[in-house]
Amino acid sequence: KFEIKDAIEVVFGVKVKSVKTLNIPEGVERIGGSAFTSCTQLTEITLPESLAEIGESAFWECKKLKKLELPQSLTEIPGNLCYECTALEEVKLPPMTITIGDGAFNGCESLSAISLPSTVQSIGANAFKGCPFTELSLPASLTSIGDGAFVAKKGPVFANFVLADEINRAPAKVQSAMLEAMEERQVTIGEETYKLPDPFFVLA
Repeated sequence: KFEIKDAIEVVFGVKVKSVKTLNIPEGVERIGGSAFTSCTQLTEITLPESLAEIGESAFWECKKLKKLELPQSLTEIPGNLCYECTALEEVKLPPMTITIGDGAFNGCESLSAISLPSTVQSIGANAFKGCPFTELSLPASLTSIGDGAFVAKKGPVFANFVLADEINRAPAKVQSAMLEAMEERQVTIGEETYKLPDPFFVLA
């Protein structure tokens, strides 16, 4: 366990691979860049509401971290914040988040869902690269998305023969996508359209 007391700023690189729980108390206002990089055994982090700034790569390669709840006072998510945090399953972003930096959650291969606040205006390059999102709603306030922020991965429908079981129980969006695939022989992901292989058959 690693505990910090009576501090205003945490700027050092801890890099203690044996740290499993991290408790940063109220009063700390800033965490510097690479502060807890490569704490590979870290599973739990408690961040204070007094925190106003986190530096880049603060939790780089914390490979056992599963959950991260960021304090409500933050408006900027720094670049490479959780780069290659491969076990990260849940992230709670502050409600007033404006920017998400380059590579913030790059390589978080267990992060299948995230809720983006309606205040988000900019998402940096490769911010969510490698995240297997099943569904993601982008806010209307979004004005900038960097190259590679999201990388489309072709799913099981990109095959010559598709077996769809109990398709009537699928969500409306899934049924709509399936109909597009069957009727138009194509799939639309965001603003990109991808042609399906030929031949293409569906057994339902």
